[in-house]
Amino acid sequence: MKFTDGMWMTKAGFTVKTPAEIYEVKEEDGGLTLYCPYVAVQHRGNTLDGGLLTVRITSTAVNTVSVRLVNHMGARQTMPGFPLHRGNETPETGKADGFWFLRSGDLETRVYPGREYRVEFLHKGKLLTSSGPKGMAHVLDQATGETYAREKLELSVGESIYGLGERFGPFVKNGQSVDLWNADSEQAYKNIPLKGGAIMSLLVTGFEPFGGEPINPAWEAVKGLPESVGGQEIRRLCLPVAGEGAVNRIRDAVRKKPPLLVLCVGQAGGRFGVTPERVGLNLDDYGIPDNDGAQPVDVPIVPGGPAAYFSTLPVKAMVQAIREAGYPASLSHSAGTYVCNHVLYGLLHFLAQEFPAVRGGFVHVPYAVSQAAEKTNAPSMAIRDMSAALEAALLAALRQTADSPLLFGQTH
Repeated sequence: MKFTDGMWMTKAGFTVKTPAEIYEVKEEDGGLTLYCPYVAVQHRGNTLDGGLLTVRITSTAVNTVSVRLVNHMGARQTMPGFPLHRGNETPETGKADGFWFLRSGDLETRVYPGREYRVEFLHKGKLLTSSGPKGMAHVLDQATGETYAREKLELSVGESIYGLGERFGPFVKNGQSVDLWNADSEQAYKNIPLKGGAIMSLLVTGFEPFGGEPINPAWEAVKGLPESVGGQEIRRLCLPVAGEGAVNRIRDAVRKKPPLLVLCVGQAGGRFGVTPERVGLNLDDYGIPDNDGAQPVDVPIVPGGPAAYFSTLPVKAMVQAIREAGYPASLSHSAGTYVCNHVLYGLLHFLAQEFPAVRGGFVHVPYAVSQAAEKTNAPSMAIRDMSAALEAALLAALRQTADSPLLFGQTH
């Protein structure tokens, strides 16, 4: 059913009532009961009319959350029905600093009582989706008298939520379908394509192994990233360890589908943590041949190009975010003069020329634990920790464009 005209207006012939606030929360019967009036209660007179939506949040099995919306309880049952299997799950409920919670396994529901309706759903502490103002609603068809309960979950582009809703049928086993259509009206919003296509993803690259190593921890860490970060789809790309060949692959990927930002990841064996790079130099000076056998010495990457490009990602904020996530990190002022530097400079030159709205940068990771085991006193890091550090860095890059004025300068 569609109850809106455009983005904000209600479709003619329907009355839509949404909770103005979560007035009261009760912890009872192994769950949470929310009393949500359609009019904010500012004085006693607001309790006399306006209606009330009751929201019941429970869990019927581990790692599940059940949400039930009731506008009027006690109506006569007018159709055949059968009892639902409720299971034996007893979720943990309680009150924390500023919110109520219900936890079942790795899932957590947070309820924020107050003047603005908001319920969040998290998995292992990470936000999956939420129901905000004007999300839940009681809808009345003025012509027929039929009523409906509506819920609008907040999703970013590319995200999916799977569940057993009213569209679930015998032939759809993996989720729900959503109908989309456009209509010309005074309220309709037009889609304006950006150069090369819509920006709605993050491009993260790693490298193939080089220098005789069996793996490249950069690519392994990129593969360990989640499907999306901060609501943005992660697109992964494995690059050859060959300067211009790697940059060409990035160019092709960006031109095909311009991302919000590009983060390239490479191996820096011997470093003690994750190191976002601040600058790329217009210089190839390879200490060893690349995987194509090339070994340029004192050659500019782009003849006549700028001497250097600074990363357009907030590198200091990324370092801070990685540290706050519990992983070692520091700011690097040199990406070397090998393929990693070639890719950083080539990426930034390409973006400056063709996609100035797309930001880009580079991060180095240390040896993986399996690599360090074959070396003497080599620092290392677990692949899963590298992935978590990269996720923290990406979130920081999404949160801000200008860098933080942190004291990460070096004296030598």
